[in-house]
Amino acid sequence: MPISPRRAGVAVTALTALLASGCAGEGQAPAPVRPEATPTATATAADDPAGRAAALAGTLGDEDLVGQVLMPYAYGSSATTVTPGSAAGNQALAGVDTPAEMIAKYRLGGLILVG
Repeated sequence: MPISPRRAGVAVTALTALLASGCAGEGQAPAPVRPEATPTATATAADDPAGRAAALAGTLGDEDLVGQVLMPYAYGSSATTVTPGSAAGNQALAGVDTPAEMIAKYRLGGLILVG
């Protein structure tokens, strides 16, 4: 199967960029590595981000936890003001008109605005 000139040009450009970035730091000494401090045995849950996250997740109900994990999308370029077309799309997706209504209805941590 022959390769189109456009595809060949894109491939050559990508390979050139990869080769150039691989050679960018050649000849320089690597930065010295400093050992990280080891945590002490007296570290509390407040000092441990994973511990804080687990404690917070333990306080959330199932619906709230799902709302924090998922990253849905909604139509519109504003949380509260959308075009009729965006409102129709949001109605089809989630039964709401605006992205703000979707966040409130499903207790989302956030969403992606499309359009």
